[in-house]
Amino acid sequence: MRQTSASPTGRPRDPQAGPRVLAATLRLLASHGYAALRIDDVARESGVAKTTIYRRWRSLDALVLDAVDSALGERAIVETGDARADLLVLWERVHDSLVANPVGWELPAIGMAVMADPELGPRYRARFIEPVRRQAARLVEAAVEAGALPGGLSSYVLVDAVAGLFVFRRIMGEPPPGVEALGALLPGLGAPGDDRPASSRPSG
Repeated sequence: MRQTSASPTGRPRDPQAGPRVLAATLRLLASHGYAALRIDDVARESGVAKTTIYRRWRSLDALVLDAVDSALGERAIVETGDARADLLVLWERVHDSLVANPVGWELPAIGMAVMADPELGPRYRARFIEPVRRQAARLVEAAVEAGALPGGLSSYVLVDAVAGLFVFRRIMGEPPPGVEALGALLPGLGAPGDDRPASSRPSG
């Protein structure tokens, strides 16, 4: 009796469906905004069935978070023990993730819109903002302790000042700051004319 091999049932899974959905979600976030985003639009833009999208992402919010993640890439760094050098590397990576990504300078605007949502905002901050913010603040503190940066300034004030460059430039419709502008914040601290009390400034 001749045996026949069993034929697979159903359509084969498209390995490019996930990347197409993520890319389409980013394009729609950049062009229409988070508030206007709908799964139907993602399905139409990506050419992937809505049922397939829901099998991979249980909700629109989960899809948005994964889409942003795909654009940002890995931002945390492996620390070498040279806190000041590590901080510069971290800031360069953050800069590249916000500027050299599939939707470019639109990504910070997407993030601000998502963070304004009372339900998704805290999840966005916990996943994308706080881990890098904590690592940067820890590196600032280590650099101060090693004498590579002057003391007298809150680590989070410095880290938030760097983030504020991106936010303010984006709100004003101006181009992003360059990497060199971020690095210049480090040696600029403690320079004559800063706003620290005179007693805390270096002499000479």
